[in-house]
Amino acid sequence: MKVFNGCCDECFADKHLKDLIRKQGVQGYCDYCKSDRQYCFDPLTLRKLFEPIVGLYVSVEDVLTGEELGEYNDGDMLFELFTHEWQIFSEENKNSQTLLTDIFTNDDRKEPRAPHIFHAYVEPTENFWDEENQYSENFIKTWKKFKKDIQHRNRFTNKLNLEEFFSYNTTVLRVGRHFCRARLNSRNKKFKNSEMGRPPVKKSNSGRCNPSGISYLYLASDAETAAAEIKPYVGEYLTIGKFETKRELKILDMRRPGVDSPFIYGDGLKLALESFRVLRYLSSELSKPITPGKSDLDYLPTQFFCEKVKHQKFDGIYYRSSLASGYNLVLFSPKYVNCFETTLEKIKEIKIKMEGIFEL
Repeated sequence: MKVFNGCCDECFADKHLKDLIRKQGVQGYCDYCKSDRQYCFDPLTLRKLFEPIVGLYVSVEDVLTGEELGEYNDGDMLFELFTHEWQIFSEENKNSQTLLTDIFTNDDRKEPRAPHIFHAYVEPTENFWDEENQYSENFIKTWKKFKKDIQHRNRFTNKLNLEEFFSYNTTVLRVGRHFCRARLNSRNKKFKNSEMGRPPVKKSNSGRCNPSGISYLYLASDAETAAAEIKPYVGEYLTIGKFETKRELKILDMRRPGVDSPFIYGDGLKLALESFRVLRYLSSELSKPITPGKSDLDYLPTQFFCEKVKHQKFDGIYYRSSLASGYNLVLFSPKYVNCFETTLEKIKEIKIKMEGIFEL
């Protein structure tokens, strides 16, 4: 007996939606998968969740002239974008267009609220994916001015509001996670576990995240990334220390800032997308390759950024490695991780990739 008709958790790929339907859904028959399912849900109840996302787009019929429409034949429809770009609908759902339309059907289920946008090519109302947007352009101008100010004009009273972006990329590092740190050896003998911590304060030079005299612990996701970050030569020996987290840590994740699920943000989705664009720019600043001979002044902007993060009670920052495929973790304090193992390694090979540059 069909208890209930609607959509089911298997219609979607978005984890937030799947969890919602599994929590609140009932056993029934899925009109879109055409089969009995354990978790079914009335699609009409999803309208408020979908409205902020649909609101990011406009039908090309509403913005182009008749002549322009005649030349427009290679666009995207909403259900396609929601499947492939947003990963909202499951790839296996062959009725996602019907489902999306039904979500926006009036309560009498006879007339869609805005049928043309669900059956037409659409364009985003703004460019949320690149850096070419007025919101991000204004921030980039502000950041570049800030960099000049903090390096050459006004170092200790500089005010740049970055805290408003941090909540979008906060993550929790669980107990028992493993990371690596590398140290070059002056002789063929590995360092002890107790010698793999952060540098002593008096030997702490200016770095990407820390000012001179303030010591942080730099870790990497794997041994190869940890080794690449200290730029060894072929034939050199180094010690790889393996670390384990002893408690949960609050981390700002700057590896690849982006939206995991658009349904988390509700009506704040547009602001979240704008903030992620700024965070992606800051992520690139934080992960820029460090060239030999770099002045301590060049580190000041990212050191300021990290100090802001620390002031907001974060334990550390994830950021991409520019030298290997893994990622890095800087911890402001080493007391919540433990080095439990060290190994002695010898560098056998260093790979180099080049790209030809055409002279103008």
